[in-house]
Amino acid sequence: MKIQSKLTGWFVLSAMAVCSIAFVSTGAEGGSIVIPAWSFARGNVRIDADPGKLADAGPVVVSGPKTPWGWTVEYDVDIPVKGNYTLYNRYATDEARPVQGYFDDRSISKCCKGVTFSVDKSAKANTVTAKSSGAKWEGLVNRFGGMVRLAADKGVHTIRFTRRGPLPHLVELRLD
Repeated sequence: MKIQSKLTGWFVLSAMAVCSIAFVSTGAEGGSIVIPAWSFARGNVRIDADPGKLADAGPVVVSGPKTPWGWTVEYDVDIPVKGNYTLYNRYATDEARPVQGYFDDRSISKCCKGVTFSVDKSAKANTVTAKSSGAKWEGLVNRFGGMVRLAADKGVHTIRFTRRGPLPHLVELRLD
């Protein structure tokens, strides 16, 4: 009996050791994190929440006072679980206003390269708009056209967008 009990104990201990080595956590694929653009932490931007102007479908972040280096907006994002994430930006603009994206001070990609179109049925077809109702999602892509994957540890990280000229009208960000 004692020998069988010791063997069972060793077997269980060995199995636990093998499992703990075999199943080392390498980071999970996290769920979506949506960040309203108006919740920025820093930058020379302002919030437009007037539905009669640009915010007809919700508030937008627009360029504020000009500085010699252009415009910047930063977001402090609390990542709940270590994982690999793809960054998307929802914006509206009636002219191309590409911005440079950074993740924790590392340049990752340009985004907001296109224009957005009105969803107003009474407007002419293909009418460009800078209003939030016409906002579209765009992912950050690498130079080969593939989506940029961000490896992020659990904790607070900074997402920053910069541009020499005025920023597009930012609606929200999403990490998938």
